[in-house]
Amino acid sequence: MPATRALSVRRTIVRMSSALLAFERLALMGLMYLLTGLILVNVVTRYARFPIYWIDESAVYCVVWLTFIGATCAVADPRMEEMNMLARMLT
Repeated sequence: MPATRALSVRRTIVRMSSALLAFERLALMGLMYLLTGLILVNVVTRYARFPIYWIDESAVYCVVWLTFIGATCAVADPRMEEMNMLARMLT
């Protein structure tokens, strides 16, 4: 009985991890679209001599979030062997 319970808990954790990974990938796509839009608006407004300065800061924060979320997706991807080796060495 405890073995089946442990297996059930493991399946639940794997499902939750897969759902989180899917959400992270959607967040990455959204952040990439947002970053592209921010930079495009920044270029257009600077060309029109009406720069919006907070767009630069927003683009920087967008890149930071892309880096951190992208790193978690890279660790979860089995094709990223280098990242998996680093994770194994640290555990």
